[in-house]
Amino acid sequence: MLKFKKSFLLFATTTLFIMIFTTTNLTSGSDWQYWANFEINKKISKNLNLIISPQFRIKQNSPISFYWAQAVLGIQWNIKKYFICHFCYQHIRYKENLSWKNEYRPNLSITFKSQLDNFNLSDRNRMEYRIMEDKKIPRYRNKLTIEFPIEEIKLTPNLAYEVFYDFNAKKFNKYRFYFGAAHKTSKSLQISLTYFLDNNYRTDIWQQTNVLQLSIKYNF
Repeated sequence: MLKFKKSFLLFATTTLFIMIFTTTNLTSGSDWQYWANFEINKKISKNLNLIISPQFRIKQNSPISFYWAQAVLGIQWNIKKYFICHFCYQHIRYKENLSWKNEYRPNLSITFKSQLDNFNLSDRNRMEYRIMEDKKIPRYRNKLTIEFPIEEIKLTPNLAYEVFYDFNAKKFNKYRFYFGAAHKTSKSLQISLTYFLDNNYRTDIWQQTNVLQLSIKYNF
């Protein structure tokens, strides 16, 4: 019990620090976006799962409200309990300068998982190839996540940090801070709410966007 309290205090202190750091950027001029993500995860064999996931995005501080829709089809290979591989294909439709454009994005992810006291740790490494109408961009993403499951109420608070490396630009030009929580409402259904601060390097300046994301995941 004492170890649990110490772990919870550490997680709460870290969360508070991240919240203070990120909310200093929540000015009235900041752009807000709202994302909705739905995932269906179907077990097709002992170690393989089929993933189908649509996502929608809305901008607030813009005359263009609904600007992004994507469909994801993928395979999850559970090689070991602590070692997972994903191969996914994303078809994206996004609105830019009042016209709709396409992006095709195959990607391969390898995730390493471990446990430290009451914390779940994961390190996701993703290679993706962005095929747009006017350019092609290979990109690497690394996302580190720490979770603190509270079994009594089936709630899992989490923190994450993600960086993006653009091989064309030959530099890290995007990063994100995340904090949120996931609630397992049943054996098959999980609902998550996450806030993250998106920092993107465009036209020689860092641009920040505040994102609130709702995720619903169904396993069967």
